[in-house]
Amino acid sequence: SNSYSNRGMATDFGSGLAVIGMSHIYYFNEKTRIKSTLSYQQTYSKTVLDSVHQDLPEVPFLRSRQQENRWSFSTQFRQKINARNNYSFGLVLDNFNIDYIDSLNHPDYGEFITRADVSGQMAMVRAYGQYQHHFGEQLTGYAGLHLQYFGLNDEIAVEPRLGARYKLNNRNTFNLGFGLHSQIQPKVIYFAQTWDSISRTYHKTNEDLGYTRSSHFVLGYDHLFNQDFRIRMETYYQHLYNAPVKESFPEFSLINAGDFFGLPMEDSLENKGTGQNYGIELTVEKFLSKGYYFLFTASLFDSKYRGADGKLRNTAFNGNYVFNLLGGYERKLGRNIRLTLDLKTVLAGGRRYVPVD
Repeated sequence: SNSYSNRGMATDFGSGLAVIGMSHIYYFNEKTRIKSTLSYQQTYSKTVLDSVHQDLPEVPFLRSRQQENRWSFSTQFRQKINARNNYSFGLVLDNFNIDYIDSLNHPDYGEFITRADVSGQMAMVRAYGQYQHHFGEQLTGYAGLHLQYFGLNDEIAVEPRLGARYKLNNRNTFNLGFGLHSQIQPKVIYFAQTWDSISRTYHKTNEDLGYTRSSHFVLGYDHLFNQDFRIRMETYYQHLYNAPVKESFPEFSLINAGDFFGLPMEDSLENKGTGQNYGIELTVEKFLSKGYYFLFTASLFDSKYRGADGKLRNTAFNGNYVFNLLGGYERKLGRNIRLTLDLKTVLAGGRRYVPVD
């Protein structure tokens, strides 16, 4: 596809995805089973950015190609001990084969400077366990532990999760949850290279980047008016820390990565940034009955981050609101003929950006 954005850039972008897999379930008995899955996935993308100015020819700006092949194996054991207790644990093994090349037309040198050019492998191992206990007909508790190991920099994350669900009656339910979560950086970032104009050599300065981490808190309420109509409200808060930032680029944070084609290939990053997301979400839903259905969702939120200078700023994704309305009507015209009509509309806040001036 090709688009001309208000940032003066002509963007050509293309991507592809291929997936194949198989799974197997073995039942030891009616209360115990194990499920295993093996899959292969290939993703590919190519980005061409040219600078566009009125009455001037396009100027080549960025060239990027990314391909990732992933083999994944997962297995999960689940057992229901009795009516009050059940548990599960599992293992996920991922092996990534990556091929990245990214270059930028540097104005100081008048030539394309390669920011990343790498082919290699990396592995990730994840293990988890969860225990569920029914304290009675109304209260259910959940406790879990998630372990994550990233082979590129030998980093391990230990993440506890806790949750509870309270069923006041057949119509009203409350839930709350807490958990620690860790996320690796976009893989190409680890191979960003610093160009030394004196020695005319490259140095990798992001290889030791750690996980971006976050603490999540959730509180929700669900009310069922009748069998086909419900309303749900949920509020949440997320505290992000160890986000990669750059001392010489104080307003930069990798939290904003993904708001545009390509990734910000900044070097010399450090896990010193923070951020926060909080908001409230509303869902009003009528399930398909009497020939029609509808779904309305509303999200009001705020998303901020701090770069290397510690100043609080809006993230690129801080649109503050998203409203969705989806509805449909179905009518039977004959024994084997149905007429359906569906409509969806979205109203969302815009993407943040820093003005040139």
